[in-house]
Amino acid sequence: MIVFSYSSIPLAKNIAKKLKAKFSKLEIKHFPDGEIYLRFKENLKNKDIVIVQSLARSPNKEIVELLFSSLTAKELRARKVLAVIPYLAYMRQDKSFRKGECVSARILPKLIESCGVDAVFTLNHNLHRIKSLSKVFSIPVFELSCEKEISNYLKKNFLKIKCKVVSTNSVQTKFSKIDVSEVFSSAIKRYLTQKPIREIDELF
Repeated sequence: MIVFSYSSIPLAKNIAKKLKAKFSKLEIKHFPDGEIYLRFKENLKNKDIVIVQSLARSPNKEIVELLFSSLTAKELRARKVLAVIPYLAYMRQDKSFRKGECVSARILPKLIESCGVDAVFTLNHNLHRIKSLSKVFSIPVFELSCEKEISNYLKKNFLKIKCKVVSTNSVQTKFSKIDVSEVFSSAIKRYLTQKPIREIDELF
C-alpha cells in the first residue's frame, strides 16, 4: 500500500505511519494558464493506494487534483483507489431552490465515482435534506467521527472541565492541528480486511 497526498501531507504521513505503508508526495505543478501537471513517482500496478485530499481551502483546485490523481491511478493499474477526504466540499447545495440551479451535493459524488475511486472516507457532516452520504454515493462511503479527538484536544489545550463537541463541521479550519489519522487508518484497515463495518456511532 502507498499513501499519496499533495495538499494534506501531515495527515497523509500520519495515516501511512499507522498503516505501516509508504508515503509518497504527488508531483503537481501549475502552468502559467492555471492548468496542472500531475505525476505519480511510484509504480502503482496491483497496489492498493490511498489519496489524501481535503477540499477545504481551495475546493475547485483540490477537486481537480483529486479527480486527476484518482483516474490516473486507475490507468496505472492500481488495484484499489481509496480517497480520504477530511472535508468534502459542495455538500451544502442539496436541493434546487430556483429553476436551473445546480445541486452540487449530487454531482460531486458522481464525478468522484467516475474517476475510479473504490471507497471514500470522510469526517461526518451536518447534512440537511440528504440524511447520509450513502444516498448520493453508490460506492462505499464512511462518515467518520472525530468528536473524541476534538474533545481531548480542547481539554488538553484550553479547558480543565469536561466538554462535549456538538459539531465537527469546521474541523478543517478551526481544529487543523488535531490528529485524526487514527480515525481514518482504522476505517481503512477494516475496509481492506472486509470486516463488517458497524454504524459509525458504534465504531467511534
